[in-house]
Amino acid sequence: MRRNKGQVLLFIFFLLAVVSFLVGALATIWEAKVKIGTLQKSSIGVFYLAQAGVERAKYELKDGLGGSGWSWAGIAQASKVSLGDGFYWVTIVDDASDATYNYRTVTGFGELGEFTKSISVQLRQNISTSVVSVVDGYWVEN
Repeated sequence: MRRNKGQVLLFIFFLLAVVSFLVGALATIWEAKVKIGTLQKSSIGVFYLAQAGVERAKYELKDGLGGSGWSWAGIAQASKVSLGDGFYWVTIVDDASDATYNYRTVTGFGELGEFTKSISVQLRQNISTSVVSVVDGYWVEN
């Protein structure tokens, strides 16, 4: 009878060890999923901030706050603008022009905590109509 009690005790210890291992594995998996979700949320947020910078530059270049059009009449380039929990800023580079269009490359940067992302878009302006549009097929995300 005493021998059976020892076997039951060993079986219970073995069972507790297996259950502890499974609980630890599940906790590790859960922690990893939480971290991935947080990183994904931050990545999406910083992308939208960079996109906000591009959209602001498109507005400034198209209409301009002072009605100047195709010039940066608003905030200074590369100065950080607060939006929600993060910041965005833009750079504008003059590209080659031809008889019909002026071209510029706008890069929007987003920053959210330790995350940053940039998006580059090439814009063109019809010289005769002053219409600003995004050149098709040129959207680069870094």
